[in-house]
Amino acid sequence: MTAEHPTGRFSSVERPIKIGDYEVQVRIIPEDKEWPSSTLALTEVEAAWLEAYCIQLQEQFPDCVEQIIVYGPRAEGFAHSDLELNTLVVICEDDGSVAHQVSDIGLELDMSDYFVAPSITVRTSSEVDEIRQHKDPLFWPAIDAGVKII
Repeated sequence: MTAEHPTGRFSSVERPIKIGDYEVQVRIIPEDKEWPSSTLALTEVEAAWLEAYCIQLQEQFPDCVEQIIVYGPRAEGFAHSDLELNTLVVICEDDGSVAHQVSDIGLELDMSDYFVAPSITVRTSSEVDEIRQHKDPLFWPAIDAGVKII
């Protein structure tokens, strides 16, 4: 589906990102443009990176990755090339090794096939519960206003 920006300045394409059984609508917009808030706005390259990252996580950690949330400017409708793609990955309880691997997968994808600036934060489900309980100002916006991919 193609949509026009309310000001008529440009058009975007809406398409789903499908990862396993999950499907999330994403508005693909030209770089350096903005769309109204509450719209997950990604460039084509960012959408491709996010799909590849989620697929690799599901393949390598099928029982450990509980949620993937995009937050920050992208979840607020901004797709500027100088902004990071903020991603929060919630995993099962871990000794630290899985968290490190989960982050590395995304960064390696970035360097090998995509020109994306991901900012990957990995937290366990108990850490996320603490964030919810205390409304930690650093990560509360990710949980409260982020767009859940998985």
